[in-house]
Formats: sequence, structure tokens, C-alpha cells
Amino acid sequence: MKNKLAMGWVIPMTAVLLASCGGNGGGSGKEGSGAPEGAVKPADQPVTLVVNNGVNSDDQERFMQDYGNAIRKKFPHVTLEYHPSAALKDRVTAQETIDIVYTSIGLTPSQLMDFGLQYDISELIKKNQYDLNRLEPSTVKMQQQLADGGMYGLPVHTTTLALYYNKDIFDKFGAPYPKDGMTWDELYELTKKVSRTEGGVMYRGFSMSFPHMMRLNQQSLPYLESKTNKVLYGSDNFKQMTENLTRFFRLPGNEGDADTAVLSKQVNLFIKDKTLAMLAHLTTSMREPAMREAFKTMNWDVVSLPYLKESPGLGPQSYPTFFYVSATSKHKDAAFQVIAYLTSEEFQLEQSKKGIPSILKSPEVMKAYAQDDEYSAGKNRKGMIPEKYADPALYTKYSSAAEAGLLTALSRISQGQEDTNTALRVATETAEKAIKELQAK
Repeated sequence: MKNKLAMGWVIPMTAVLLASCGGNGGGSGKEGSGAPEGAVKPADQPVTLVVNNGVNSDDQERFMQDYGNAIRKKFPHVTLEYHPSAALKDRVTAQETIDIVYTSIGLTPSQLMDFGLQYDISELIKKNQYDLNRLEPSTVKMQQQLADGGMYGLPVHTTTLALYYNKDIFDKFGAPYPKDGMTWDELYELTKKVSRTEGGVMYRGFSMSFPHMMRLNQQSLPYLESKTNKVLYGSDNFKQMTENLTRFFRLPGNEGDADTAVLSKQVNLFIKDKTLAMLAHLTTSMREPAMREAFKTMNWDVVSLPYLKESPGLGPQSYPTFFYVSATSKHKDAAFQVIAYLTSEEFQLEQSKKGIPSILKSPEVMKAYAQDDEYSAGKNRKGMIPEKYADPALYTKYSSAAEAGLLTALSRISQGQEDTNTALRVATETAEKAIKELQAK
């Protein structure tokens, strides 16, 4: 126990684990809803579930705020032992039990599958009469792609990309504000208007989170071919997408540099230096402490990510966080019950009110988006959820390995160090080598 406490936190809960997977899968989440006949009711014995974050370094307080308090209230029978993401590799190496891992779809290959923690929960879904039709369809499709038709986990919340902007920079240069429904070409012209040096200060017009922009691309282009894992960076569509994004960093006053692909540097230009006019970033980034602190004094707003001119109304892909039942778990039924509750309408409604986009199709839950979030009060909240998500691109266990070379290519193109064809050819070779090394293990 000393070792467990040193690596994480234990949150005790002491009564009866309530069945919450009845009705329309995971239950309706509403008080008084009963489980349908045949639904599984867990045993009444106390159980400890080890939860490992696989997406970020959130501490116990943040985990409790986002998930733990709600789980403790609903399942007083369960004790949660929480570990941050830094502990995941060490726990796997030490062959210590993990019951639940949660991480984003983009990090699932590296934080779940590379460790051999994936487990097909299809039988648990059937056993608990869980209705997948309640979920936003692309989240289910992502899992079915990963698990060859099965399911490794359930989505708990999602995010996507939006365009944040600093009104003061637009006012300074007499430029119009961005608006919902712009095309990428219109954004390009607008970027020209707010990219300049004045008073010795370089004001950049536009930057982005390169990793998320590629993962959530509006053309739904995958990195790899589904059956052969052939790298697809050389396709005409991929080249077109790359050119669309990197052209912004060849504009005078908005030139790319060595930090262009470093997300933290681009965020700091926006929220600390306040010299970046527009930033394409995840919608849930507004909940991060640094962003919230900056937003207290910053004259900001947000609009939808620009559309491709041939696909008006089509936003980027959804980028959900999934909770997975680990292959090492000795309490898979209890773990599934907890995960299923996190998809209930009861839990999702409260999350939506906080400004966390839901993974349910429920109109009531969607309508409540961010209504209790003081930081986005008076802002264009509707611009943060697309009219329609793009179809999910394929993720495989090798996607993370393939991405590293691609991000290097984007950086080199943006800095004018290589042309698009050369950079993508090198990225393809790098990705192929990384995949072969993984396959040889």
C-alpha cells in the first residue's frame, strides 16, 4: 500500500455500487430510472479500481473535480486509486494492475495499445444492455476502427477545433473580426491584415495547433492505409491539405520559425505576449488554468474553424477522450459500470454546463453547453461546436509513430527549409521506418 500511495492517490467510497447501465445503455442517467429486466446488477462487495490518466498530468484535485466526485457520489461502494499519466509506463513495466485508463483518441495507440492494455468490451456492452446508439456516431466508429469491429472503450467527452481571436489587435489595425462560416481563403486574406510589425512589436496574424489540425482535418484524411499501414502522406489530397495550412506561415509578418510547430509557444504568443491575433486550438483549451487566467483581462472571442470552400458547414473531426477497461483488470464488470455512468445523461448534462462538449446525441445536453461557465459568458459559444463533425479518420496502433515525422515536415515547410513534396517524402520515409521498428518488437 505504501508503494501505491507513493505513486497515486486513493479516494475511499463505502456503500453499494448502483447499477447504472440499464435503459438506453448506461441508464438514462435520470433519477428514478430503473434497469431493464435482464440488466446486470453488480455484487455488493467493496471494490478498488485503479485509474490511470493517459492524456495529461492532471493531479488528484483535477481528477476529482472532473470525474472522481461524481463517481464517488454515484458509486459509494467503489474506492478509486488514481495515478497521473507519468506513472503509466512505470506501472505497466512493474506489472501492476490497472483497471481503467483514459486518454484521447489521438493518444490511444501510444498510451493504451503500445502497452497491450486494450480489451474488447463488446461482451460487457451486451451483458449490460448498453445502447451505443445514444452516442455521437463518430465516437463509436473510431473505436470500431481501432478494435476491428469491437470496442475498447466508451467516450466520455470530446473537443474539437475553433478559432480564438484577440479583438484588440483587430481594433488596433482597423481590421474586421473573424466570423462564423469563413472559408480558409477568407481567413488567409484576413491574416494579411493583422500581420505586421509596429512600434518594434511583431504582430502575427494566425497560428495553430499543428498536431490537432492534422488529426482532426476536415477532409478526414488518415495517416495510414487501414489494412497495410502504408503511409499516405504522398497523396494529392494530403499535399493539398498541407499546403493549405503552411501557406499562412509564408505571409510577410506571419513567417514561420523554429517554434511554429511548438503548441505551447503559439499559445503563449496569444495569451501572454498578446501578439498573436488568431489561434486555432481545441475548444476545451479555454478550461485550462493559463487560458482562464488570461481571459480575465483579454478582449477575446471565438468563431468556428474556417470551412473548406467545397464543404461549407463541415467542421473538423471530433476528438473524444475515451475511458478504457484495461486488459489487466480483475474487476472488469465494476470498471465498465463506472465508465458507463460517465456516459449517462445525468453526468453528461453537468459536464456540458461546464463547457465540456458532450458525446451524447441528446438535444437537452447539447443545449446546456457552457451555460454555467463564467469565462465564456457573453462569447460566441455556438462557434465552438460545429454544425457537423467531419467523419473520423482511421486511427491504428501505428498512428502516433507515423505522426512524429509529419509534424517535423510541417515545421520545415513553414520555415521555408523544404518544399512540400520533399518534406512529405522525408516524413513518409521516417514514418515507415518507425512503423517497421514497432512491428519488429
